[in-house]
Amino acid sequence: MTLRRHAVSTTIAVALLIVGLVIGAVGMYGLAAAGVLTVSSTSSSSGLSGTITIGNLVALTGDLASQGARDKAAVDLAISDINTWLNSTGAKYKFAVDTDDTATDDNTALADIQALNAKGVTVYVGPEWSGGTTEILNYADTNHLVLLSESATAVTLAIPNDYLFRLIPDDAAQGQALAALQNQMGIQAVAVIHRNDPYGNGLSSAFESDFQAVGGKTLVDLPYDTTATDYSTQLATAQSDVSQAVSQYGASHVAVELISFDEGGVIMQQASTSYSSLLNVKWFGCDGEAQLDPFVTTAASEALKVDLYSTLYSPGGSTLYDAFVQKFEAVSGISIQSYAAAAYDCTWIAALSIIAAGSTNGQKIQEEILNIAAHYYGPSGYPNLDAAGDKTIANYDVWGVQALPNGTATWNLIGTWNYQTNVVNFVNGTTP
Repeated sequence: MTLRRHAVSTTIAVALLIVGLVIGAVGMYGLAAAGVLTVSSTSSSSGLSGTITIGNLVALTGDLASQGARDKAAVDLAISDINTWLNSTGAKYKFAVDTDDTATDDNTALADIQALNAKGVTVYVGPEWSGGTTEILNYADTNHLVLLSESATAVTLAIPNDYLFRLIPDDAAQGQALAALQNQMGIQAVAVIHRNDPYGNGLSSAFESDFQAVGGKTLVDLPYDTTATDYSTQLATAQSDVSQAVSQYGASHVAVELISFDEGGVIMQQASTSYSSLLNVKWFGCDGEAQLDPFVTTAASEALKVDLYSTLYSPGGSTLYDAFVQKFEAVSGISIQSYAAAAYDCTWIAALSIIAAGSTNGQKIQEEILNIAAHYYGPSGYPNLDAAGDKTIANYDVWGVQALPNGTATWNLIGTWNYQTNVVNFVNGTTP
């Protein structure tokens, strides 16, 4: 990747500033990225015309369907806001999105990007998961196709000079957050059940290393195939090891760490049916589960019983994020998840990089990404991309499934892990 570190053009600077204001342009909110812009006229969008299409590789079905619905709504909202701004500037071009359902399937993701590339699409939001991103990355690099992912977090994807940019930290940080959380909550021994893919393997490894570093013990590491629908082998082994650990440490000091997507709800239901003693200890999740639907709907009773706590990248709670949440939920009718804010920002950075390049040529756009991201501020915060094109370490929120007065379940913010102190600060000031 050759980076052209030049000043941002007047057009781009205005665009970057408008990111802080565009929510206000439609919803009368706003927070400008004041003080971070350098304005000059060293690049232009004179080579653009007509309709420019950005691809959205999003999981509308499969194990990430509940996140995918939110991410699609965020990308669609970003395209609308971008075009609202462009129309106000008198631009002779506009943006559109071509959405392909990856079905949370690696092979489908590859087929989707190949089909969109055949249509001339060179810039993409997604995929959302590390397995799909890993599957298509070589094809993207070879064909100069730019990927901006909102939630592919595997440590193995931190590759300098590739065509992948990630607006979230990788799982080295999340492993620390999970270990700190469980250590503060008095967990001494844990059984780990996880997806057997780059995400699940990477996060489980990071967590286990960090947990052991603070004195914790991994009882057993149990991967499962991502296409599985029966998890009895993993649950039987986990139940045996957890039961022995409970007799040694006590139930309050033993836990299950579940690294999954939506299928985690099925795993919990199968545990309830045939391996019920597993529900006598706390369960912890991850960003693949936090704020997602199955754990407060079909698997709500199980999630409530085990006090499910899950970590999720924190957007920081800015005024701009709060405004985005209000607008997103009003427009989409869907409750927010923070990765939707990252998807929104991925779309803006994609569009602004195309404008800066004045071209839909993938190589030229790739050269602009880090420069644009360095001057960008959106609902998910400052990108702060490192040499590998990934967001640097950030805080993680802790979300827990709790009961409402009417008995239904909801996700509530429990606390936030601070990467500088490696400590979880709980909302009520005391450890749950």
